[in-house]
Amino acid sequence: MRKYLAIILVTLTLFGLPWAGADPLPELEFNFKSFGVGDVYSASNDGTEADKCNLLRSIAKVKSKYICDRQEYLFFGPDTGHDYDARLARQGDLKIASFNLLHLGNLIAPFKQLDLIAEIMNQWDIVAALELKTLPRSSLIFSHNQRMLDRLDEIQNQMNRSQSPAQRDDLLSERKKIYESYVFPGYLQLLFSLKELDPSWSLILTAEGQGQGSQLELSGFYFRGSRVRSISTRACNHGRWGARACVMDVAAGDRDLISRPPFIAGFQFGDDKYTLYANTPDLTLIPMKPIPVPSVGWIKSFEKLVMRD
Repeated sequence: MRKYLAIILVTLTLFGLPWAGADPLPELEFNFKSFGVGDVYSASNDGTEADKCNLLRSIAKVKSKYICDRQEYLFFGPDTGHDYDARLARQGDLKIASFNLLHLGNLIAPFKQLDLIAEIMNQWDIVAALELKTLPRSSLIFSHNQRMLDRLDEIQNQMNRSQSPAQRDDLLSERKKIYESYVFPGYLQLLFSLKELDPSWSLILTAEGQGQGSQLELSGFYFRGSRVRSISTRACNHGRWGARACVMDVAAGDRDLISRPPFIAGFQFGDDKYTLYANTPDLTLIPMKPIPVPSVGWIKSFEKLVMRD
């Protein structure tokens, strides 16, 4: 038993805890001292990716940059002052890649070097990210997050009662520390690492895991918001313009053909508009033209565009 404990201690000493290297929340984009009724989401609501999105949105200075209430996608926009600029879009070619991140977010592969992954991804403008995961409910990190959310609830209740200025400052200071110790999913930590390199990096991803049985995975697109704009696509909403992204509606008879349905998103680069389909192991790029809403068989007729360095 002592031998195994020694191995564990050496491992933690050499590599650190899985969450030890998490990037802190960008100070410029979040106001930890802002406090209003309904800002904090209780631990009982921390079961979905939308809840984690709302937790970030609750302290965001510009809440419109976060879309957390869609059933099929979540959106994390560029930092303030780094929005889409058509002039930047005209500088050079659009670079698109597909990156299988191998269970990013759960604890099967916990020691990923996110800053190195971000440096690789920063060579591109749009990266279809596959095999994103959520933290398992049985993990110590999930329990830690629940305790942090419980304490945020307590702070909110205390703040709602009359407090002296000194007590209020102490509570606000503790609130900031709790937000900084909360362990966000790996896909958000990667986004924070990307923003360290370019604050315009953004993310649009599925609102919940897709797949069969317990092998549920998230898919998404990281994109450089200063050069690429997220737009609606007629491939979603049954052909009507109006949705930035969606999960493909696969007919019941075709579901055995794929492990999980493709994630679809619309993008604009300069004067060009595209619909991208992300699904393991391929990335399909389709120009936006007056064509029928694709089916699984229709997509197979298109040449796959898989970008490699």
